[in-house]
Amino acid sequence: MEYVINPIFGALNLAMVELFTQAGDAGRGIYSMVIAAGTAFDLGGPVNKAAGSVALGLNGMSETFDLIARELGIVIPPIGVGIAALLDGRFRPRVFSNEEQTVGKTSLMLGLIGISEGTIPFILKNPKMILGAIIGTQVAVLLDVWQSLPLPAVWGWFLSSDPVSYTLSVLVGSLFIAIALLFCSKPVESHA
Repeated sequence: MEYVINPIFGALNLAMVELFTQAGDAGRGIYSMVIAAGTAFDLGGPVNKAAGSVALGLNGMSETFDLIARELGIVIPPIGVGIAALLDGRFRPRVFSNEEQTVGKTSLMLGLIGISEGTIPFILKNPKMILGAIIGTQVAVLLDVWQSLPLPAVWGWFLSSDPVSYTLSVLVGSLFIAIALLFCSKPVESHA
């Protein structure tokens, strides 16, 4: 059975590579959306690992398959949650509990070093955060930013083709998440 399945998946992989490569920028955009969504879906879980394996496996096969979506999908959610935690309660009633405030602020620091797992409780409550990773990735694709090294931490940003545009992409996606969390979440009840 294994000998039958492997050629089928091999043929599907080759077809996917050809399709995305021939589609040029549009193919890169679609590929990036899928990888960013998979990476941000469960932040260190099995879907994240599968998206990472696909991205790393395809990296180098064609310039269409760089790692920008993987890297941004890792850092945007925790940085967005961290920004939201820092701004929570400043413009409208608080939406984070005291514990979420602490975890959110910690997520900001962890995001800067390429660790996203601290954001898992937030993404479980607010799956729309995945859109922030997709939006940030699409900004990077539109600005023609490339990253071929698996370094999501802030010091790896300087190894992209355009560190300024890379950082702008992180900020756009992260701000989307922060705004979505702050304005689409119910305020926590105060215990006075």
